[in-house]
Amino acid sequence: MILSFLSEDIAPNQNQLETKRIKITAYTTIICIFLCVVFGAGFFIYNIFPLNFIFAFFAVVHFSTWRICMAGFSRVAKIVLYFSLLLQVLSMSASLGSEMDLKVFYIPIAIIPFIIFGKNERPLFNISILFTLLNIAIIYTLDKYKISLPAPNISLGVNQWINTAFNLTAIFCMIFLANLFLSLSELGETLLFEKSNQLKEQQSLLSAQNRELEKTKSELERLNSVKDRLLSILSHDLKSPINNIQAITELILEEKIQKEEIKAVALKFKESSIHTKQLLDNLVNWSSTHLTNHSPDPKNICLKELIDNVFYYTGYLAKNKNVKLTNSIEANTLVWCDYDMMEITFRNLILNAIKFSHSGQEVIAYASQKNSKIQVTIEDHGIGIPDVMLNQLFEPNISKTRLGTNSEKGSGIGLLLCKQLINANDGNIYVYSTPGIMTTFSVELPISRN
Repeated sequence: MILSFLSEDIAPNQNQLETKRIKITAYTTIICIFLCVVFGAGFFIYNIFPLNFIFAFFAVVHFSTWRICMAGFSRVAKIVLYFSLLLQVLSMSASLGSEMDLKVFYIPIAIIPFIIFGKNERPLFNISILFTLLNIAIIYTLDKYKISLPAPNISLGVNQWINTAFNLTAIFCMIFLANLFLSLSELGETLLFEKSNQLKEQQSLLSAQNRELEKTKSELERLNSVKDRLLSILSHDLKSPINNIQAITELILEEKIQKEEIKAVALKFKESSIHTKQLLDNLVNWSSTHLTNHSPDPKNICLKELIDNVFYYTGYLAKNKNVKLTNSIEANTLVWCDYDMMEITFRNLILNAIKFSHSGQEVIAYASQKNSKIQVTIEDHGIGIPDVMLNQLFEPNISKTRLGTNSEKGSGIGLLLCKQLINANDGNIYVYSTPGIMTTFSVELPISRN
């Protein structure tokens, strides 16, 4: 485990801070080599023993450290660099004794662990600080008890020269290391700022993804609701007319119906087929608007012709119920809308008006211009709509089906479909009713475009 820790190489994905620390280790080693060569050469020239051999020896040590660092064994290089500096100062102090104050070197040396050891090298940092304190204690002990290795007699002038050179070197090293420490701190702040921005971007992305998921969830819930509603209508409202058709067909095949009854049965067939077709049209269009992004294809539409076509389609039911259909819309009234969508819309509204009218009453269609809109109104004088139901007509989750004046049934989706188709054509729908007197459905559509 220890060998693994010491031999850790530079990983391919090494972070920028660790890369910076490795470069600082290499720069510091180069400075140490330079200082050892310069001082060593001077001490050899003036034959100052043993400082000349001490600096020559540690020049080789620092060069080896630099080679180790360049070979990729950065952690080993950091350890060798720091402890060789401690040993070099200790050997110099032991050689010169109290004549030289070398404790000034411990200020730059104490800075080094803070800039070369990273977060994952905390044990080495702690050990280096401990050995630094131990080194200082040893030097103070040597000074106190005047303990030193045999050294030559150094003149006062040389002594001052060496002391001044060492002080200037210590100051230079402090400035150099402080600058490296500052650059490391600035890099850390830059990386922290970039990381903060990345986290903000990730949070923003996650928030957008969460919103998209919520939107998708809501859409799935809505589609599931549409499916349930569709299946419910298919299973209940279509079953009855199909069963009636089947029963009447069997009676005809078994010749249990008299000839004079055939016309009445055929009329029932026609009425049932109209109701069934209307229901199927509503179901198809209602499910289409919910399950697909069906967009309208607007054109200039003659409103009078549109209502005439709807009256033609619904005329049989109105005649059978003795309800008069009146189209009071002027021939030059044009609107901008999708013809098929509005044909379905007004068919539903007019069929509802017939459904809730009594025999002998009238359903009227008329139009007027309101600013940039044409307001089309379908008016009947039937049973009206109760106030409680009036405010819930266009609520999707509330059942609004009720029997007509001749017990006609409905699916409960006609008005919902009308509102969706009208909204898709940039229109609005309004309803007013007085129970027992009258009901009006007013549809506002964009006026025609030239």
